[in-house]
Amino acid sequence: DLGSSWKSHYPEEKSWSRVSILGMNEEELKRNTQADEYIVQDLNAQPNLPYGSDSFDVVTCALSFHYLTQPLQVMREVHRVLKPGGAVVLLTSKECYQSKVINIWLRTNSLERILIYGSYI
Repeated sequence: DLGSSWKSHYPEEKSWSRVSILGMNEEELKRNTQADEYIVQDLNAQPNLPYGSDSFDVVTCALSFHYLTQPLQVMREVHRVLKPGGAVVLLTSKECYQSKVINIWLRTNSLERILIYGSYI
């Protein structure tokens, strides 16, 4: 779960073997009860993911992707860490911290934002 925090947006009943979360706030990451492990990393400063190639069946990023300043590099890394046939799930909302979100997010409507996300994949 990239850009994670105190909560990952997964079903309560765990049906997978491992959840690794990556985010910027260690105190919040420690409180995430769905995670098996956490890594503190600012993807804007360091967009390379600290995982081996072909490590995950699914990579998620819930409510954080629109804060990334290097989204294409992060998506290249997502592709690298996904197993063949793996999936990426990007969850977004029209809500955001306007002082932190990338500029294009503030200048586009909901449909345009979907197209932006689609262009990253």
